[in-house]
Amino acid sequence: MIVKKKKVAFLGLRNLPPAGGGSETFAAELGERAVKKGCEVYVYCRNHASSDIKLKEYKGIKLIWLPSINNKNLDTPIHTLFSALHIIFKNKVDVVQLGGVGNAVALPLLKLFGFKTIVIVDGADWERDKWGIVAKFVLKLTAKITTIFADKVICDSQVSQKYYKEKFNTESVFIPYGGKIHEQLDQSVLTKYGLTKDKYILFVGQLKPEKGVHYLIEGYNKAKTKLKLVIVGKNIIKSYTHELKSRASSNPNITIFDPIYGEDIESVLACSAFYIQPSYVEGTSPVILQNLALGNIVLVNGIPENLETIGDAGLSYKVNDIDDLVSKIEYITDNLTFIKGEFSEKAKQRILNIYNWDKVTDQYIEVYAKLINQR
Repeated sequence: MIVKKKKVAFLGLRNLPPAGGGSETFAAELGERAVKKGCEVYVYCRNHASSDIKLKEYKGIKLIWLPSINNKNLDTPIHTLFSALHIIFKNKVDVVQLGGVGNAVALPLLKLFGFKTIVIVDGADWERDKWGIVAKFVLKLTAKITTIFADKVICDSQVSQKYYKEKFNTESVFIPYGGKIHEQLDQSVLTKYGLTKDKYILFVGQLKPEKGVHYLIEGYNKAKTKLKLVIVGKNIIKSYTHELKSRASSNPNITIFDPIYGEDIESVLACSAFYIQPSYVEGTSPVILQNLALGNIVLVNGIPENLETIGDAGLSYKVNDIDDLVSKIEYITDNLTFIKGEFSEKAKQRILNIYNWDKVTDQYIEVYAKLINQR
């Protein structure tokens, strides 16, 4: 008996191989494992997002490159519509998986032609400060479109799942993001960045207001600590990045790096004294999961999404409370060895038990199978 492979297309991404983005890393980790488990996976990439558009396959995942408009507000919906048209007329897949409600513009079209669709949501994306009034309205609208047209809504956190139930009366499936345990990392790369193991506090992420880096700098400047503060981030909003650099300029112990990728960033994460996630709008943060997988001490702003991610394997401070942040920085600094011993193994076990890529992949494949069998 010949068993037909499940053909799945991932839309709403920029490119593979991933260059640090959470969505692209998700596609790479899930896609590679799904291929090994018998699926045929296609990832739709944007021509302008890579210099290597001749690459046709990555770790068994088939790559399809299409044009788009390199504009913050139009890039995603235009590329997703082009991708949907390609699927309709040239690539008859079984399931179309869209990453984020911003891609929901293609749902009615895909539904019209009988395709089974999944939309992965990570909370109220329209609350992010990077979006203007029009973009926020459109994102709210596409969230509603998602709840009407998607065959299945998947939330990467239980907080998001509860939100969609209360806001849109939508039943969804909870499948978390994944984390990867690293056994051994090269510490020698620290010299490239002028860093010393266990001598710095770290933040990694996009430099935009909702990530709360301005709060982090303020809290660090008030805290009594000999540890340096290292910020690794992508310039998303120029005026905000300029503001951060201005705030940091008065303190020689604060360093802001451009994005660091690959094994280098894993080593920088692994060798930090502890990690702080000051975000006040968040889904399931991939970088928190990376830190937990490394057994790092993690301190988070106490919003529900961050608290769900760390569980009992990390520490938190009161939401946007600078004084509590200062207090926690000083407490961790003074008790590093004790806290590391308290949380390191818990953190790794949390990844293995809940945020495990192999388990995540099995859950997605189960959803694919159920949708295909509904035909």
